Amino acid sequence: MLRKGEKLLVRWVEMHGAALCLRPDNSEYPLDFISIYRKNPLDSCIVGRVAHIATELGSLLQRRPMLL
Repeated sequence: MLRKGEKLLVRWVEMHGAALCLRPDNSEYPLDFISIYRKNPLDSCIVGRVAHIATELGSLLQRRPMLL
């Protein structure tokens, strides 16, 4: 999770020189960048980590009948 101004964003992050490249999950949205410099250090931008855990329900439903 990143702080950009007053907003909190969840993005994939890559370093590009002296800037963070913020890549959204959906490739239809544009890339965004945060410049890292003395007044805007890296530790002021990164707020925390987000873990995304997913599973395919279709394969689970085929293996195991649902109890209703």
